[in-house]
Amino acid sequence: MKINNSIISSLILSFICVSATSQTTYYVNDNSTSGDTWCSDVGSDGNNGTSASTPKATLAAALALAGSNDIIRVDKGTYTEENLNIADGSSNITINGAGNDKTIFDGDNTDDWLTFASGGNTVNITITDMTVKEYGGTADQDGACVRILGGTGIIFQDVIFHNNISHSSENGGVFYATSTSQLTLDRCVLHNNTTAKRGSCIYWAASGGLTMQNCLVYENDAEYYGDFWLADGGGTATFTNCTFTDNGPQSSASTVIYAWDTDATINNSIFYNNGSTNDVTDYSSTQGILNYCMYESISGATSNNQVSGTPTFSDAANDDYTLADGSAGIDAGSASYAPAEDLLGNSRPSGSSDDLGCYELMVNTWDGSSSTSWNVDANWSLGAVPGSTDPVFIADVTNDPIVNVSDQVGSIVILSGGVLTLSSSVNLTASSVELQSGGD
Repeated sequence: MKINNSIISSLILSFICVSATSQTTYYVNDNSTSGDTWCSDVGSDGNNGTSASTPKATLAAALALAGSNDIIRVDKGTYTEENLNIADGSSNITINGAGNDKTIFDGDNTDDWLTFASGGNTVNITITDMTVKEYGGTADQDGACVRILGGTGIIFQDVIFHNNISHSSENGGVFYATSTSQLTLDRCVLHNNTTAKRGSCIYWAASGGLTMQNCLVYENDAEYYGDFWLADGGGTATFTNCTFTDNGPQSSASTVIYAWDTDATINNSIFYNNGSTNDVTDYSSTQGILNYCMYESISGATSNNQVSGTPTFSDAANDDYTLADGSAGIDAGSASYAPAEDLLGNSRPSGSSDDLGCYELMVNTWDGSSSTSWNVDANWSLGAVPGSTDPVFIADVTNDPIVNVSDQVGSIVILSGGVLTLSSSVNLTASSVELQSGGD
C-alpha cells in the first residue's frame, strides 16, 4: 500500500492546530433560572458544566476543570464562595458574569475571594461583569479580596468592588499584588472599601505594571498613607480617565495615591473632595507625573497642563459622579491619553474634546439625518430630541435645524459651519450659547 506522506503531514498539522485552539465553555448557576442570561437549569456541582442545561453550582468547580482558552460563564445569582484559586500556570481563561447588577459574589467578611497563585506562570486571565463585595475582615493576610501573588495579563473589566475590608494589621482592602504581577482594571468601580493599614483599594508591591482606566473610586478609607499604596516592588502604575472623589482618611492617611517605590503617571483624571492632605504624593525616589488632571493638592509630583475649576458632578450626594453641563472637566482632556470609551461604554469624545474622569458627558449633536425639523428624534445623535437641561451641539451638516416650536435646552454650542434658525415668534431658551468661528 502506498502512503502519501504529504497527506499524513497535513493531517498531523491540522490536528495540532485544532488541539491548540480548542475551547470549552463552562456554565455556573445558582438554584434559580429566573432572569438568567445563559442557563436553562439550576446549578449542581454534580453536572459536567459544559452546557446551559447542565451548569455547575460553584465557580470553584468550574475553575477545577477549565484549561487554556476556556470560558466560564457565571449566570445571575448571589454566590458566597471564598478562597477561590487561580492555579499557577493557568492561561487564557475568561470568566464572565451576566452583569455587575446580576452576578454577585458576596462574602461574609471572614476571608478573601480569589488568589492568583505564586510562581509567575499564569498569563492572560480576564474577569468581567460582576460585583464582588464584603470580603476580608478577619482574614489575617494582605489582600482582603483579591491576592495576586503572580501572573501577567490579569484583567478585570466592568467589575464593582465594594465594602471589602482588610484585617486590622494587614494591607490592601481590595487588591494586594506582589512578585512580577501585572494588573489592568478597566471600567471598574471601587467604593466603600477600607483598611486599617495601607491601600484601601490597592496595595501594589509588584515589579510589573498596574493600569487603571475609566474607573470610579469613591468613599474608600485607608488608615495610613493612601487608598493606593504603590509600595516597594519597583513597578509602574498608570491611571487614565479615572475619577477619585469623596475618599476620606480614617485618621492619618495623607493621600489618595502614594507613589512610594513605584513610578506613577496619571492622565485626564479628576481628584475632588477627598479627605486626605494630598491627592497625589510622590516619594523622593519615584516619579509621579500628572497630565491634564483636575486636583486640589499634590506633593512632590510634576503636573503638566493642570485643569482648574470644579468637576460639578450631577448628584454627588447620591453617588452620581457623571459630569453636569457646565463642568470644568468637559472637553478638558487630551486625546493623547483618552480611551476610546468611558465607564458606561460611551464613545469618546462626545463633544469637541475628551472629558476628564471616567464619564464622558454625552452631548446631543444635531445631525439632520431625517429633515430640518428640530423636534424629530431621528435628527439627533442620541436618537431623541434634547431635554430641558441637555447640552446641544449644532454641527455643520446638509440639513440645518429649524426650530418651529418654543423649547428649552441646556448649553448650545454652534460648531464651525453650523447654522441654527428660529422661526418667527418662537423662543429657544438655553443656559448658555457659544458661537464658534464660522458658526451662525
